[in-house]
Amino acid sequence: MKQIQIIFTDFDGTLFSSERKISGQDISTLNELGKLGIIRVIATGRSVFSISKVIECDFPVDYLIFSSGSGIMDWKNKKILHSHSLNKNEISEITCILSKHQVDFMVHYPIPENHRFSYFQFSVNNPDFLHRCEIYRDYINRLSDFKQLPETACQFVGIIDYDTMQYNKIKKSFKNGLNKFEIIRTTSPLNGKSIWIEIFPEQVSKGKAAQWICNYLTIPKEVTMSIGNDFNDVDLLKWTKYSYVVNNSPEEFREFFTIAEGTTGSDFSDAVISALT
Repeated sequence: MKQIQIIFTDFDGTLFSSERKISGQDISTLNELGKLGIIRVIATGRSVFSISKVIECDFPVDYLIFSSGSGIMDWKNKKILHSHSLNKNEISEITCILSKHQVDFMVHYPIPENHRFSYFQFSVNNPDFLHRCEIYRDYINRLSDFKQLPETACQFVGIIDYDTMQYNKIKKSFKNGLNKFEIIRTTSPLNGKSIWIEIFPEQVSKGKAAQWICNYLTIPKEVTMSIGNDFNDVDLLKWTKYSYVVNNSPEEFREFFTIAEGTTGSDFSDAVISALT
């Protein structure tokens, strides 16, 4: 602990359990870290709107990396410090690629309104996609054609069944495209099976956002630590000096990252204190 000055923790599946709770032990640990002067950061794929639904405004963290690194917020002052967006040409290219593969997609409005989105559905049977639309039903708009696409956006979210071959084909299409994008694979937080394909400007990722915060606070990489559990945490885990994953992480993570041994079963509670001890 004497070597650590800043801790980044993923939210869903790491700090926030499948039972939709945060352990009392982890909350106590975050409070103690604050007293020690250690900077606490949540790094999540959620928007500010979404995470504010499940944690209090005085939750014991200092910064929030949200929307997988599209934005950074000073949590205590609720001030957005940094954000990214896609331009009109990028939106058009992403739409063409997703259409080519018949991927049901959502295009999110720019920050801070990025909990709102327009969507287009090719398939007749995509329950996970429909589930997400239902959750955000008061904030969405169905596209009847691509002429209605916005001129700026925070990100795209494409949702497909668990099919790694299809995912790899889609990702390859983006690599062969005109523009460069950050393509982030995420396991659906809704059904735990579907693949969510999150598409951002090239400069976006949790790891790059962590680096931005450390530069902003003049904290060297050598005193950084992270905790995660899924594919969208990989570049954050690779960037920090000390990196841990919880026991519900994909099997291949065990080869590269240290398991926080105290995290067990489907609850995997106490992720933060398990990593620290």
